[in-house]
Amino acid sequence: MPKQNKNNDISGAVTVKPKKSPPKKTKKTTTKTPEKKKRGAPSQYANKVKPYLADIERYVRCGVTEGDICEYYGVGKTQWAQYKRDNPELTETLLRAKEQCKEDLLDNAYRVAMGYEYTEETTEEIKNLDGTVIGHKTRRYKRYAKPDAGMLQFLLINRYSSEFARDPQAIELRKKALELAEQGKMPLDPIHAFYCRKDYLSLAQSCKVKSGGICARCGGVFDLNELRPHHKIELTLDNIDDTNITLNPDNIEVLCHACHNAVHSRFGNAIGAKRVYLVYGSPYAGKTTYVALVATRNDIVVDLERIHAAICVCGQYDKPDATKRIAFNIRDYLLDEIRTATPRRKWQDAYIIGSYPDRIDRDNFVREYNAELVHIDTPQDACVKRAYEDIKRVAARDAVVGWIADYWRRYNE
Repeated sequence: MPKQNKNNDISGAVTVKPKKSPPKKTKKTTTKTPEKKKRGAPSQYANKVKPYLADIERYVRCGVTEGDICEYYGVGKTQWAQYKRDNPELTETLLRAKEQCKEDLLDNAYRVAMGYEYTEETTEEIKNLDGTVIGHKTRRYKRYAKPDAGMLQFLLINRYSSEFARDPQAIELRKKALELAEQGKMPLDPIHAFYCRKDYLSLAQSCKVKSGGICARCGGVFDLNELRPHHKIELTLDNIDDTNITLNPDNIEVLCHACHNAVHSRFGNAIGAKRVYLVYGSPYAGKTTYVALVATRNDIVVDLERIHAAICVCGQYDKPDATKRIAFNIRDYLLDEIRTATPRRKWQDAYIIGSYPDRIDRDNFVREYNAELVHIDTPQDACVKRAYEDIKRVAARDAVVGWIADYWRRYNE
C-alpha cells in the first residue's frame, strides 16, 4: 500500500501539474501620428456671433439689414455667409426674424388702412404766481386715426392683384375696348383690342395661377408677374373671333419672358414685318397707359413727354427752353430710326405717342411710316377731371386744361 503522509497525501500518487495557459497575445501599441493642424485662424463664430443670436434676431425683426449687423459685429460679408452655411442655428434665427418682421409690417399696414385709436399725451408746466415752475401736469387724449385710402389701395393691389387693377385709367380703357368690340366699332387693332378684354385678362390670370409660377418651356420657377400667357395657335385677323382659339385654356401656355421672346422670334432671331402705331388723343386721355398695356419690352416707344422728363429734373409739364431743342432732336432721331428700319433691326414694333389733333399731321405719319392710327378718344370733361386730380400746382393745371381745350377745338375743326 502506498504510504500516507501527515497531510493525508498518498505517497507515490501521480500529481498532475496544471497546464500552463498560453501566453496572451499582446497588442501592438501603435503611436498615432498627431493630426496636422489646419492652417488659418480658427472661426470666431463662437465668440463674435453665437452669444448674440438673441440680439441679432431682435435687430433683424426691427428692420436692420444683415450688412449693418456685419459692420456692427466686425464680421466680413464673406465670413458671414460662411457662418450661415456652417451654422444652421444662425440661418434659422435670421429667417425667423425676417418672417416676424414681415408679419409686423403687415399688421401695421392693415391697422393704418382700417383706422385705429391711440392715446396722445401732452405735458404742461404748473407755475405759481411769480412764474416759477412748481410741477408738471400730464393730459391724455383719445384720438382716432382715419383709414388711409392709399394704404388700403396698396394692400388690395398687392395682396389681391387678380381682383383689383393697378390703374383706374387702365380699367376705363379695358371697359371701353370691350364696349366698342361688342358694338362692332373697333378703333384699335382687333388683336391689340382683344388683349384688353376683361374675359381674356381673367383667363390669362387664371392660367398663370394654375401654372404655379412654372414656365411651360424651360421649367423655371418665376413670380407670376414675370410670366406671359401665350397662344399656341397664333391669333390672326381670321381667327380673332373664334373663342375656341382665343379663349380656350388648352390653347394657352404660360411662359417666362425669355421663352416668350424666343417663341415670337424677338431680339433679332428672325425676320418679320415691323408695325408702327400712332397713338393720339387729348392730354390726359390715357395714351401712355394704353401703350403700357399693349407694348412689349422689345418695342420702341416715342413719347416727347417722357423724353423731356428723362433729360431734366423739372416736373412733367415744366419744359425749360434750354432743353427743348435736345428733346426734339432725340425724338427726331427715333423717328428716323423707325422710318428707315429694315426687318433685321432687333426692335419689334413702334408706338409713337402724341396729341396730333390735325388730320394732316396724322396723314403724314400714315404715308411716311405706314402707321396704323389708334385714337384714345376720352371725353374732354374726363380729361379735365383727371388733370385736376393729378396736378397740384395751379399754374401747371391751368396750362394743361388749356391744352385740352385747344386739342378738342383743333380736332373738331
